[in-house]
Amino acid sequence: MEMIERKRNVRSWPYNISEPIAWNYVPVNEVAHIQDDNAALAFVMDRSRGCSSLASGQLEFMLQRRILKDDRRGMGEALNSKERVRGSIWVLLDPPTKSASNRRPTGLLISNQPLPMFSYSKSNVKVWAPGTLLPHNVHVLNVRNVAGGILVRLHHLFEKGEDAQLSAPVDVDLSKVLSPMNILSVSELSLSGNSVLNATVNTNVITLSPMETRTFLVKRG
Repeated sequence: MEMIERKRNVRSWPYNISEPIAWNYVPVNEVAHIQDDNAALAFVMDRSRGCSSLASGQLEFMLQRRILKDDRRGMGEALNSKERVRGSIWVLLDPPTKSASNRRPTGLLISNQPLPMFSYSKSNVKVWAPGTLLPHNVHVLNVRNVAGGILVRLHHLFEKGEDAQLSAPVDVDLSKVLSPMNILSVSELSLSGNSVLNATVNTNVITLSPMETRTFLVKRG
């Protein structure tokens, strides 16, 4: 997710603030953070929430939206849900220069928690795992069998300028990541995987720019 800076009571067009609370509420999908010269305070979400900073040094989150009257936006009734809302928010306090390198992996772990699954089998089960450790700023979005080979998506976790080291372009050796697979060829596809961008890719030099996602079709022997 790309971070967007929000400033209280600031817009790029002429405005008249009649509802200061609603005016300054924004959606947060993964991370919200504030910082000064000495520290950065980040909140990592397990689900989307509303967020606002109505005073300097403060953050507030809307855990559940409840109103007692119809808001005249189409429902025709009050949004007064009384169900209990359960969720988790991770709070991280770091030096400003270290905040991104901590909150990005934390958000990734929260949104991709392990899902234990059990099955009985009389035969040995083979499970694929990367043949080498990935760079700290690279995430394997998915690896799955498709018609014609194996679909692999790689994603650069950091934005440009977000971290002094981890925001730089990074090279990934796809042949080592997919080891011990016997790779015959690699082609780059569009993000959705339905068209070919480059029919022949050098598997030793896969470069990811900040926030870039690339999709590859791997044919193995």
